[in-house]
Formats: sequence, C-alpha cells, structure tokens
Amino acid sequence: MVVGSVCTLLVGLSRMYLGVHYPSDVVAAWAVGVLWTTAAFQILFRRHPLNQLEKRRAAERH
Repeated sequence: MVVGSVCTLLVGLSRMYLGVHYPSDVVAAWAVGVLWTTAAFQILFRRHPLNQLEKRRAAERH
C-alpha cells in the first residue's frame, strides 16, 4: 500500500513538473482516488452492528 501511494504521489508530481497537468488537476485526481478507495474499503470491509449482535447472541446460546 505504501509503494502504491508513493508511486501515485510521484506520478502526480511528475505530471505537474512536466507541465502536462495543472496542479489543481492533480490534486483533484488524488482527492477522487482517496474517495474511491475509502468507499471501496467501506463497502468491502464494513462491520454491521446488527450482525455482530446476532453473532454474539448465537455464541451465547451454544
């Protein structure tokens, strides 16, 4: 994850250095990437309080 983050940072910086993109474009792309990653993480790894409660109750029954 660290390697991917560093590569993403370096690519964005190099695009600005080469004059291919404006800094606002690069920052916006980084922001969209962070939002996308956060949303995917929440969807894939979220914890449901009701599911935890049901698991706890099921464990108490056995």
